[in-house]
Amino acid sequence: MVSRAFHHFIMSILLKDFSLEQSSSKLYLSVPLKGCPPAKVDVFSVPKYLKIHAPPFFIEFSWAGEAEPCKTVFADGRIFMDLTKKQPGIWQKLFLEQR
Repeated sequence: MVSRAFHHFIMSILLKDFSLEQSSSKLYLSVPLKGCPPAKVDVFSVPKYLKIHAPPFFIEFSWAGEAEPCKTVFADGRIFMDLTKKQPGIWQKLFLEQR
């Protein structure tokens, strides 16, 4: 008998409906969870990058500056994140340009 390994690939769906605002010291982000329970949401953050995976949905941000999450709340079917900017000031561009 031959054993075969099957690989299952699950494609994530890129989220595009989010809200993002800034002040001189913070970024304010709101992303819909589209029915995904908060316990299944995966958030990864480093100073210039943020990824939120709410299966099967996915969204990522490559910041133009550095920002660290300071508050995360799950409410009303959304994830709300406040991020503190490393260097205060209004960013002319919020995201790095894609290449």
